Amino acid sequence: MEVEYDSMEKNLIINGIKDHKNNPKTVFEWISFFGLSSEEKKDFIQTIDTLVENYEVILKDNRLYLGEWEGYFHGKIRTNRRGFGFIDFEEKPSIYVSKDNLKNVYDQDTIVVQLLPDSDEGKVIKVLERNLKRIVGVVLSRRKPAKFIADNLMYENQIRISNLDDFKNIHRHKVLLEVQSFESGYILCEIKEVLGHADDPGVDILSVLIENEIRVEWPKDVKDAIDSIPLKVSKKDMQNRLDLRDDLIFTIDGADAKDLDDAVSITKKGDNYVLSVHIIDVDHYVRKDSVFDIEASKRGTSVYVIDRVVSMLPPQLSNGICSLNPNEDRLAISTIMEINKNGNVVSYDIKPTVINNKQRLTYEMVNMVLKDKNSVPEYSNVYDSLIMMEALSEILQQRRNKLGAIDFDKDEADLQVDKDGFVVDIKLKERGVSEKIIENFMVTTNEVISRLMAWSEWPALYRVHEKPDAAKMRDFAGFAQILGYKLKGNMDEIHPHQLQKLLSESKGSENHFVLTLQLLRSMQKARYDHNNIGHFGLGSLEYSHFTSPIRRYPDLLLHRMVKKYFFNNNFSGIDQDLELMAKMGKQTSEAERKAIFAEREVNDMKTAEYMEGKINEVYAGVISSVHKFGMFVQLPNLVEGLVRVDSMDGYYTLNPSGFALEDKANKVSYKIGQKVKVVVVGASKQARNVDFEIVKEKKRGRKK
Repeated sequence: MEVEYDSMEKNLIINGIKDHKNNPKTVFEWISFFGLSSEEKKDFIQTIDTLVENYEVILKDNRLYLGEWEGYFHGKIRTNRRGFGFIDFEEKPSIYVSKDNLKNVYDQDTIVVQLLPDSDEGKVIKVLERNLKRIVGVVLSRRKPAKFIADNLMYENQIRISNLDDFKNIHRHKVLLEVQSFESGYILCEIKEVLGHADDPGVDILSVLIENEIRVEWPKDVKDAIDSIPLKVSKKDMQNRLDLRDDLIFTIDGADAKDLDDAVSITKKGDNYVLSVHIIDVDHYVRKDSVFDIEASKRGTSVYVIDRVVSMLPPQLSNGICSLNPNEDRLAISTIMEINKNGNVVSYDIKPTVINNKQRLTYEMVNMVLKDKNSVPEYSNVYDSLIMMEALSEILQQRRNKLGAIDFDKDEADLQVDKDGFVVDIKLKERGVSEKIIENFMVTTNEVISRLMAWSEWPALYRVHEKPDAAKMRDFAGFAQILGYKLKGNMDEIHPHQLQKLLSESKGSENHFVLTLQLLRSMQKARYDHNNIGHFGLGSLEYSHFTSPIRRYPDLLLHRMVKKYFFNNNFSGIDQDLELMAKMGKQTSEAERKAIFAEREVNDMKTAEYMEGKINEVYAGVISSVHKFGMFVQLPNLVEGLVRVDSMDGYYTLNPSGFALEDKANKVSYKIGQKVKVVVVGASKQARNVDFEIVKEKKRGRKK
């Protein structure tokens, strides 16, 4: 087999080994197989050496095998502040790494692990790449020598700061450290920035954002360009746009929202509905390669935490000319769709428009007026439109159900804070009819845009969601069966209809919460990609994000592609656009993961701070997951805490199914979904965790 060989691609070698699994070859047999020259042999052997060094390939009896066949896997470790970690994979189950196995291994390090026999636990073999770049913590300098206490206790006693003496009067101040090197079990750092006093309101959240590389400051070139942002739409900008300013167009958003990127309007055409979804034309003001665009591409997304929004665009844009503020003329891209009684879009058009938001509605008030027409008098002028929207939303939801869209109906916690940033209560976010209306309208718009781009074969960035891994589905089916629900069909070719049906059957039962939670854990993660492979969870053949260009960079990119190819019929540079979409798919997916992680870290920290005031209080909860070290229990307000195995009476081991802890001697078990009563025994804002213990039921005496 002759190969055009310059620098042997490792994928070519790995695929070759994979294809010859039943006929493994020696290094020299592979050289002969590929027909390599003397010069090419050197490059080949160097590549083999690297693959062997990283355990991607194993030499056994002088023959080459894939490392994963021998239980070696490599990936990024996601560490927990309790000390353990996981390596997550797209197409196979996560690997658990215990605290004892994580010495000198840090969050997001790329490592090699070897699976322990008959286990989902891995042993760390090698660190391939360090990814720890910054550390945040508190300096204690009242006494000499000064000390540094990292927010993440996993770094305790491992940090050496080279320039600590250069900073004066920073006792109990939060500082940002930049990692310089790793030497002899120590992390060598220098202070990059003093963030503020540890007790100042908001510094705790700022610390989390900065530690997770969220860009909280605007660079100088962006600040300098802010004055150039227009305050109003000019007459010139309105040229060559469809003028819809006289239409009854309005927005429906949360009461606190400031960046309003979508507005809606509706009419009837015979038995059909004409739904128009108007999205602010951000690209008109954020031109490609401008300073605003470059910064937005680095941020990738807005980050929403308890007391602030770290926006993708400067507030002068996101809350100003790029927000559909009421009674202001704005430039938009409007998708005008005629939809029949079956929820099918029978015709559509996409137009550059100028609109005027006639009224800013809120979810809460719309929900009220849909229940009682007279409850919100100031909404009387839009009441007929809202009734039509409610009816159309139900039709669209029925269509989505037929396609197999999975409604996870997942609750979200609402952490309510005072002016100083302290959590005063944790409740569930309410989700009513109005939220569902907007969700259905945005999904429909995203599908229409995606279908246009996919069928036209124009470059685009899609929101993709692969079908679940068959092994994970078999595990989920086993779990569902334990709870009395049967998941029928071939797990290798699972259809969203099957999962939708199972969740529908469980709705209203005690098991619905835990089935939903377990199914979510079994699903792939949605991401951005330049290839359209559909969205499994929505049951959509084509899907993308188009409706939030203020806060998501993929939406802004898609706006540009629609303008270029659909509006302007400009087909130059297709290959370059495809390359850009491929690059930005990876970059924006990573930015989204980083934002989600930072948001979760802030929530965990503030939740733990809230629970520090609840020690010894007793709550009813549900077991949400079980592990060798213990089980997590979730309270009705979604606060989650750990019940450690060593705090439980008896000797508990993980059931082979992985869904229960069992004390076989005493015939006691705790399984996922089981209701338990717990007492709060510990909470730590710094460690960002909560500890529970099971409340022992008192034995009742015999009645006489």
